[in-house]
Amino acid sequence: MEVEPSIRNIAANQCKSSCNVGPFLTRDAPIDDSVKYKILTKPWTPPPSYSFLTLASRNLRFQLKWMDGFPFLSYTEVQGGGALCRYCVFFAQGEVGKGQHVQLEKLVAKPSSNWQNAIESFNEHAGHEFHLAATTRAQNFISVFENKEDIFESLDSGRNAQALPKSCQTQADCENCHLLWSPRYSTQGSF
Repeated sequence: MEVEPSIRNIAANQCKSSCNVGPFLTRDAPIDDSVKYKILTKPWTPPPSYSFLTLASRNLRFQLKWMDGFPFLSYTEVQGGGALCRYCVFFAQGEVGKGQHVQLEKLVAKPSSNWQNAIESFNEHAGHEFHLAATTRAQNFISVFENKEDIFESLDSGRNAQALPKSCQTQADCENCHLLWSPRYSTQGSF
């Protein structure tokens, strides 16, 4: 499904100002990693005076305290309003179950607004394998994003951190015994 560029711009602008995950439900274009990181780590939290959308029949509404009890939870007014799992919006696969036959919807592709059974629904969601996997992916993404370094620098520092033989204090000292440390002349596995 192609989304108009103007909708994509609105989504990007909304994130710049509020970091609301809702506009990114469409998954029509790649999301910049810095935007994703900001939404995952500093999500938009409605102020205490915020007027949440209500279900007309029962006057039930989203409770701000649920976000404290369920750290993956965000609120959005997109698609009629409701709760979303930020981790699953970005990192859950589209289908789950044996044979990948179950389409993810509630809290992932569509906001959930069943406030009567909200806590049970959030607890059930938190226990699903797809959510646990998405949580792990989100934590890994955050860790990598926060510790960004050049791959070549990382490889060089790893190579430099390798211990020299005890008889060698510097690389120059080791040049005399390079045959001992050469993989070609290694004695490993020759016995």
